[in-house]
Amino acid sequence: MIEALIVNIHIQSLILGLILASVFFKLTRKEIKLNEPPFVPYRFPIIGHTWSFLTDCEKLILESRKKYGESFSLYVFGQVITVVGKDSTQEVFVRDRDFNHIEATKPQLPLHYIFTYSPDMIKNGVVMKDWFTKKIDWLTTKLHSNIKAIDMYIGDCDEQKVIRDPVKVMRDIISIPFASVAFGDECCHYDDILDMFGNLTASVSKLIVIPPLLAFIHPWLHQQFVTIPYRFGWNPYSKYRETIIRRIRPVIEKRLNDRKRLGDDWVAPMDLLQIYLDNPRVTPDFDPNNVDINYIADSLGVYVFASMNTTSNRTATALYDLAWRKEYVQELYEEAQEIYKQCNGNELTSQDFNKMVKLDSFIKESFRNFDDILGLPHICIVKSIYTFKNGYQIPKGRVTFLNFLDTHYDEGIQGKDPMKFYAFRHLERNASATKIERNLTIFGDGKHSCPGRFMAVNQIKMVLHNVILKYNVTTETGKIPPKKYFGPVLNRVYDGLVFERRKDSLN
Repeated sequence: MIEALIVNIHIQSLILGLILASVFFKLTRKEIKLNEPPFVPYRFPIIGHTWSFLTDCEKLILESRKKYGESFSLYVFGQVITVVGKDSTQEVFVRDRDFNHIEATKPQLPLHYIFTYSPDMIKNGVVMKDWFTKKIDWLTTKLHSNIKAIDMYIGDCDEQKVIRDPVKVMRDIISIPFASVAFGDECCHYDDILDMFGNLTASVSKLIVIPPLLAFIHPWLHQQFVTIPYRFGWNPYSKYRETIIRRIRPVIEKRLNDRKRLGDDWVAPMDLLQIYLDNPRVTPDFDPNNVDINYIADSLGVYVFASMNTTSNRTATALYDLAWRKEYVQELYEEAQEIYKQCNGNELTSQDFNKMVKLDSFIKESFRNFDDILGLPHICIVKSIYTFKNGYQIPKGRVTFLNFLDTHYDEGIQGKDPMKFYAFRHLERNASATKIERNLTIFGDGKHSCPGRFMAVNQIKMVLHNVILKYNVTTETGKIPPKKYFGPVLNRVYDGLVFERRKDSLN
């Protein structure tokens, strides 16, 4: 007991010492005079802009933008952050040697402690981006399992059916093709694999809700606090890693043995699992007894985490827009009818997806209108000082946030009436939903742009195309609710979606 008490005293002394050292460092460090973006004054000492940031972020950002210009700085949770607008957003994206998104998210979401065997998110993203780009036609064929999933989870709806949690239903629907792409046809129908697509992101994302109160003293302290469970062995991903390994181990053994036995006659499956098996650093000599299976499991886990939450949310949001914007339904239905007739009931090809130009523009407008106020933080990783093209300077370690309001609702970028939802805005500009351009920032830019955006957009097209052909979609209230935010994050909670089979349904 005495030993435990001594250990406890030592731990408390260490924590107190770290806090005092952090305070001393903040008070005594020498400030280098820079030509920084304007610093927005605040009313409350210590907390700075934090309260306004959490309770009325939209007002804070809009007023600051109007008064101080495109770039400005705020004091939130104990640190200065810089908000950059439309003129500097692309600069942050493409200067990947000066700004890093992954490093900026680590204090709040330490994925390197979760996917411990595949911690290099950037390298993993490059591998996936190269593969997704080359296999777009094949990936399209995988999306057809959505049709059966729609029948399974939405149903015939001869009478009205209310879906209270459309995001969960969309997650269940798209998990089937996504599982096939990642784990191959051998594993994609296991219930525990499909459940992982629905639950992994929720398990990991619980960490985001931990308020960074210790960051008021120093951001480092918050990062140390949130990573304590990991450093003592707890990991929400461990059970999912075990599931993946249990399912893919026999598949790996069979594939590598077949490869050795058949030689040049062996036809390699097309999926992400095989991409890692083809890597000699992961599978030396293609020996089934010498496979870095933990690396493969964590790399596939990264894919599940990165793909599911965003795609299911965007699909559900597009369905709400379909229910709210009745003035566009007929044109979208006529386009879907024409494509369906041209296919003569056969599976859609990538060329058919390219013909969905009105639906594509509708989806992109949905992306534009339902996004957060700020997002995609990037930390400045230069040796000392970064100077923007506009002359403003920020020091190493400064986190920049992109101002989506400034980009997504600017008339010079978006065209006439940017505050209104206009479904065919992007059709007139011949700008597809997957195109990387400055008027839509959700997919990033530069060589670190979203690797799976082609599959994600086609996935959303597949769901909406079949929903438009089969159902009338409304909401329980029939009203478009005002946007609500928690801090800069859009709170996507609405009333139920109502599905009813069309009388002239073609499928």
